[in-house]
Amino acid sequence: MFDNDASRIGLKLWLCPERGVTSTAVLREALLDLAELRRVYARQMLALANALADTRLEDAFAAEPRESFLGEGPWRILTPWLPSATKVSWPAVEYDAGRAQRATDNLKDRSNVEVIAADGRRWPQQAADVIYVNFATPRPADMWIDNLAVGGRLIFPLGIPRESPTGGGWRGLNALALSVTRRNQGFAASVLGQVSFVFVEGEEHTRSDEEVRILQGSLEKGGWERIRSLVWNEPVDEAQCWFKGDGWALSFKDP
Repeated sequence: MFDNDASRIGLKLWLCPERGVTSTAVLREALLDLAELRRVYARQMLALANALADTRLEDAFAAEPRESFLGEGPWRILTPWLPSATKVSWPAVEYDAGRAQRATDNLKDRSNVEVIAADGRRWPQQAADVIYVNFATPRPADMWIDNLAVGGRLIFPLGIPRESPTGGGWRGLNALALSVTRRNQGFAASVLGQVSFVFVEGEEHTRSDEEVRILQGSLEKGGWERIRSLVWNEPVDEAQCWFKGDGWALSFKDP
């Protein structure tokens, strides 16, 4: 995610694409080659995830030319955790129409990507093998669960609103990256790590203040490493749950 107010975290970074394939960036008065800048970014992300020793993941992050997706510079950039994408068909849903159009323009050379201006909680609209969500939400959307194919995986940030632009509150992180895999019977679930994401926006999102309050308590309490399954629209023993919401739960029991 990129933001025009990165100075609030003490980082001011300008990319200058007009200098051609040997473009450089100015970071605190120093010139960096873009390849070096990508490496710096990769190490920042791994440090946030306590994964600095993972050199393969560092190489994967450093190889992704994210500056190609931004349009014309210069920009100030706020850098959180982002995954790399593989070469498959990717419908990308963006709620803001202006950002969706910019994404369409910036990704026009990616034939496997279709950008859709819509509410991400109402997609996908057919069976999908992989669903990746790039905003924090206090509950999964019906479409994500109902249209996840058997054997398919959903990854989304289960979280609460951030208390400040840089995170605040819960050690600067407002969500858990939750991985959900659909089995023939039920949904396996596990937590990939603590993350920070913008909170869901849009007319169609479901937000219960009481559910957010209970989720915040669960996040502060910890213990999510014991999560084994997501229970959807079925009875559940609350004593066996890390969190129980309206019609769904995260359980310590296998699916």
